[in-house]
Amino acid sequence: MKLAATARPSAARQRWGNGGAMAWSSIRMRSACVAVALALATYALHAGEIDPGTPWPMQDSLDNDPNAPPPLVLGEQSVEAAWYTRFDYLSWNEQTDGERLLDEYGTLYTFGYQRRMGSKRGRLELFDAVVHYSGETQDGRQVASTTGYIGARAEGEWICDFDVRPTATTSFVAGLGTRFWLRNMPDATIVGSHGYADGYQETWWTLYPYLGLEKKWLTENGIEIFLSGRIGCTAVTYELSSYERVVVDPVTGRVFVVDPMPLYPKVNMTSEVQCGLRFGRFDVSARFESMAWQKSAVARGMYQPDSRMTTIGLMLGLSF
Repeated sequence: MKLAATARPSAARQRWGNGGAMAWSSIRMRSACVAVALALATYALHAGEIDPGTPWPMQDSLDNDPNAPPPLVLGEQSVEAAWYTRFDYLSWNEQTDGERLLDEYGTLYTFGYQRRMGSKRGRLELFDAVVHYSGETQDGRQVASTTGYIGARAEGEWICDFDVRPTATTSFVAGLGTRFWLRNMPDATIVGSHGYADGYQETWWTLYPYLGLEKKWLTENGIEIFLSGRIGCTAVTYELSSYERVVVDPVTGRVFVVDPMPLYPKVNMTSEVQCGLRFGRFDVSARFESMAWQKSAVARGMYQPDSRMTTIGLMLGLSF
């Protein structure tokens, strides 16, 4: 969020608000993710001979059966659930008219649960990060600080397995996701001086539909290779900041505070690509995701610039 009109829309906030008041659970979230990752790695190393099972809904006999159903198969997958953890490099940046206003970057820790029942799949995630903040105050002075992220995400999907064979399957995915998070900017030191910029907090919520494709191959030694991609849009987004503008009446000289108004960043694109391997019940994958928003309308002299959040990282999971 930035000041508009009379204020220069630069990278940092002139008044950062109540950032120091919020207590973050970063250490506990990180410890949980690391513990899960170690547990999954231990399982993979000591599981021994794991029966990979038969993850494909159609058997060899169906290929030679003249009465076999057509390739379109819906809802024939058995119930499948998985716990997973993910370690991502997070990048958040804001810009206006091509001018980069701020950059945030660091490690994002995620812990999630996924469950599929037939043609339906649901996913729930909790995530947390404390990342580096690089920007300026409204009057152009450099600020170096940190930003805290904590939030949750939920997604629901409908899956159509339209090309199913004993050793490979292709699926179409249609989904709807929602993401809620807090961005906490604590008080910061102005670079090259003893001054401080006060912190504040932003509350974000977004709703995003998406479409995608998934492909799976089963090798002769029982290892599954999977690849997926999807594209969507940030259809509805709400943002509220604890920032309070201090305004001086030019006629009377009176000072008063303008309470913040909700902002609604406009629609932009989302995308995700994931590829990985599954060994029996254990899987490991690399994942890239991007979510973007266009500049919001001005409300009481405030607006949210063009914003983009990008993550790329490693995911570890255990199915059962």
